[in-house]
Amino acid sequence: MSNLVKLLLGLIVAVLIISVSYLIKPILFEVSNKLMESERFVTVRGVAEREVMANHILFELKVSTLVDDIINESSKYEQNCQKAQAFMLAKGIGAQDIAMRSLEVFTNRRKDIPKNLVTCNLVVSTSKVLKARELLSSLDSLVKEGISVKVYEYQIAYGYTKLNDIKPSMVEEANKNAKDAALVFAKHSNATLGKIKQARQGLFSMQDGRRPELIKVRVVTQVDYYLKN
Repeated sequence: MSNLVKLLLGLIVAVLIISVSYLIKPILFEVSNKLMESERFVTVRGVAEREVMANHILFELKVSTLVDDIINESSKYEQNCQKAQAFMLAKGIGAQDIAMRSLEVFTNRRKDIPKNLVTCNLVVSTSKVLKARELLSSLDSLVKEGISVKVYEYQIAYGYTKLNDIKPSMVEEANKNAKDAALVFAKHSNATLGKIKQARQGLFSMQDGRRPELIKVRVVTQVDYYLKN
């Protein structure tokens, strides 16, 4: 093959390569723009909070009695324990919601007071939260009868067992708040909001409310939205 033929073939190939590159370049540019646009997204969080009334309460009532002889004076602390139980029943707490733990005995070495302090522990676990609150606020009635009773405030536990009933509406509210935040971001970025790229629902948490018997339920969702020019 002569040099002239080789030169002509080279020129033809070069022209074809240049022509094809001009044809493909707009396509590549468009694909690149679409890929870049598909990767533009914003991550937002939505929060929903609700304060609910506790529907369960757990606490321990300690009934203490001083005696010299634990065996021969057992009727003293047994009667005090029974009076405390009767008092709770009269306040509307069901018998099935009251359980008695083992007795606690503390022996005092001082001679000027009775030797033994016997404590009867009554555990209350009930859904009657308001009646239990009323009971706790009227324990002074037992004290006036000469019965020593004590409930440690930090040991009173409130619970809410109907979380599944409010989960759907709270998640919906949190997602709406997240979308509202994304719309604001898109507006400030001169973009429009696209579809959801990814969504993650956070865990529900429960904290103390404004009053002891109130519980604040909170959920946080995280959503990634695509942004379009």
